Amino acid sequence: MDSEPVTVTAAYRVNPGRESEFHAWAIEVLNAAASLPGYLGGGVMGSGSTSSEWHVLHRFEAEGPARAWDSSLEHARLASRTGSFVQERGTQRTSGLENWFKGPVRPLPPPPKWKLWLVNLSAVFPPVLIFNVLGIPFIKDANSCCGPWRCVSV
Repeated sequence: MDSEPVTVTAAYRVNPGRESEFHAWAIEVLNAAASLPGYLGGGVMGSGSTSSEWHVLHRFEAEGPARAWDSSLEHARLASRTGSFVQERGTQRTSGLENWFKGPVRPLPPPPKWKLWLVNLSAVFPPVLIFNVLGIPFIKDANSCCGPWRCVSV
């Protein structure tokens, strides 16, 4: 295979109360894209019933079929029908397993030192205290062992 599969994700903000109209349009877009060679599949994802953010995903076997879809007349015709109920927020293209291994765009800053100290104190001190209170008396009792070997008391 010359190139890796390409995923195209388009984000849309749907006007309130127009979600069913958007969903029907998105299914029509997916069906139109499915007729192209090199199309691997797609789907529609919403952020929930209270959110207006929706995503339409397309998966192509290579960059060539993805570009063919972007420049097709059918794609342009369908995109022109969205003006009354949706605004496109942007499109993202990824290829191969890029999303799995790329990681965040910018690394998160480390937490403040006092938070690290507090987490360490709350995670380490209680188990050590519980072990000292409950475990040490049993270890002292186990020190007086019976058998052919004698335990040395400290």
